[in-house]
Amino acid sequence: MSVILCSLKKCLKKGGDTKMKARIVISVVAALTLVASFVPSLVYAATDTGVVPGSFTLGNVAPTIVSIALYDVANSPAATMDPQSEYYLRLQINDPNSMADLTMIQVYLYYDADGSYSYGTMPSAGQSDNCAVFTWYESGLFTMDAGTSTTWSLVTANCSAPSMLATTGYFDFHFVPGKAALANEGAKGDQWHVYAIVHDATNSGTLYLTGKTMNWYGEIASISPSIHWSNVSLNSSNAIADNTVSAIVIANGNYSGQIKSTSPWSINGSTNTSLNTMGTPGFNEFSLKADGMGNLSTATQVSTAYLTFFNIGIPTVETGATYSGNTLWLSLGSSGILPGTYTGVITYKNIPR
Repeated sequence: MSVILCSLKKCLKKGGDTKMKARIVISVVAALTLVASFVPSLVYAATDTGVVPGSFTLGNVAPTIVSIALYDVANSPAATMDPQSEYYLRLQINDPNSMADLTMIQVYLYYDADGSYSYGTMPSAGQSDNCAVFTWYESGLFTMDAGTSTTWSLVTANCSAPSMLATTGYFDFHFVPGKAALANEGAKGDQWHVYAIVHDATNSGTLYLTGKTMNWYGEIASISPSIHWSNVSLNSSNAIADNTVSAIVIANGNYSGQIKSTSPWSINGSTNTSLNTMGTPGFNEFSLKADGMGNLSTATQVSTAYLTFFNIGIPTVETGATYSGNTLWLSLGSSGILPGTYTGVITYKNIPR
């Protein structure tokens, strides 16, 4: 290219034929065009990128139980429980793989005689007096095992679970303690504990809660419809009744039996005889004694207020214990009571001892 330009300059300086000059310029331009046609250009292939698939595997992270709490139905924290009243256990669960990763949650609510929590000391299955096992399954089902109990109950309509898409949430187990769920005696430090375990396909997490109390519960499930003395005479002293009082008692702790009577008793709704509570009935008066084991020597004088007449009751099963030896004795004053059948009401109840 430099040689061509140099020749052109020389030609133009020398002058000469104008037609010759034009031919030279045209030749140079043609030469330049020819030279330029040999300059290489960039050419791209049809595919100019390479694709490499990438991936990573998230390992299974163990679920954890953040907290356990006991509440009553007013959503207030509860330290104690009453048999036959509703409560719920709330568990906060965390799982970075989401709640959908969980397979099962088990919660043991159980009685511990010495009150000192130790892992693995809970019963292996539910028992009506000392353990209820609540379970949530990944299907969403809530269940309860309290042995052969009929008075523990799981309130499934109130049980709840969080969204399965969440990574943290609350599981609520609503329940009613059974009548025979053992009462805490207090003096020996016994307690009810909660132990919970949450499972996913490969891992589990645990947590426990201690220091809960079951309050005393007592009930007279059934009692004889009536008691009667036939053909007693004025001035009778400690005439034994024709029949004893049979009662089925349910209690979740040690108990005493108490008794009281109305006064006066009436005949045909008009003529009345009054209860003498000292055991010395006078004019138009009567007295009663009661004993749970049929012993007159240890019998209690009946009053219009509750008095203890039986003091050896122990915890029963849920179906109760039958006491058929409750005996009553009647004494009458020497005058003032007209012939006929007198009626009144005798009431029994149980209290903790």
